[in-house]
Amino acid sequence: MCRLLARLPNVGCLHLSGFTTTVLLEEESQEFPTLNQLKTLILDHCEVGVNFHALTSILRNTPDLETLRLHQCKFLGSKPKRRRTPSKRCGSRTTTLHQRKNLKLIEIKSRQGDAPQILRLLSEVSKEMPLAQWRHVNQASDVAGLTTMQFHRTEKGGKLV
Repeated sequence: MCRLLARLPNVGCLHLSGFTTTVLLEEESQEFPTLNQLKTLILDHCEVGVNFHALTSILRNTPDLETLRLHQCKFLGSKPKRRRTPSKRCGSRTTTLHQRKNLKLIEIKSRQGDAPQILRLLSEVSKEMPLAQWRHVNQASDVAGLTTMQFHRTEKGGKLV
């Protein structure tokens, strides 16, 4: 799957459903392919990786991403962090998310019991993007017991409520 995605460098909107971390990331480098034109990414029932490794790789390699939707993704447990050598293909692993100035919307749809994982996810995603720039604007529940939360990036720095 990773090789197929690498052959679609100009894709603007991508909806991936049911993929595991091992399928989303390139086997040797453990990186998501670079998709410079991607504006909208929907991950539906996908694994976001141990310590959100797959998700951070995806965000690192989609520089123009504006909308990220995580629908019933699997939040895997954490393993002790180990030192890794940076991937030569993608530059330093410290290429961080604060450089994702285009990211304006994060939508998370999950079971109501996944709140601790969602808080960890938001903490990880916003590690280098001040939480003051994000505002929780919408939360709704449906009959299937799913909660949808939307977070919008503010220009001047609002408050995450």
